[in-house]
Amino acid sequence: MTTGQLILHQLDQINRQMAEERKASSESRSKVYTRLEQMHVQIVEVVHRVEAVERTVASHSPTIAEYLQVKQQVIGGGKAGKLAWAVGIILLNVIAWLAGLPSALAAWVKSL
Repeated sequence: MTTGQLILHQLDQINRQMAEERKASSESRSKVYTRLEQMHVQIVEVVHRVEAVERTVASHSPTIAEYLQVKQQVIGGGKAGKLAWAVGIILLNVIAWLAGLPSALAAWVKSL
């Protein structure tokens, strides 16, 4: 082979190698594109699911507000109940003291 033929042979090998690399690169980009499309579909599905959750939470927010209101009422009712018990105990003690007062006065008068 002559020098020119060697050069042409090497250029031909380089061309074939570059063609194979282009083909491999093209296939790789195609796979990446396909995977990106799949991910896009999955992301759209997730977005729809998140929107559904947001709508559900929004529809439950009045229920949550009502729960918090009832909770505050229960707390207030508990405080009012404790106050009522305290007042009742005081009243019972006063009534018991007043009920025992005449006999105490009678005993005091007898002792004079």
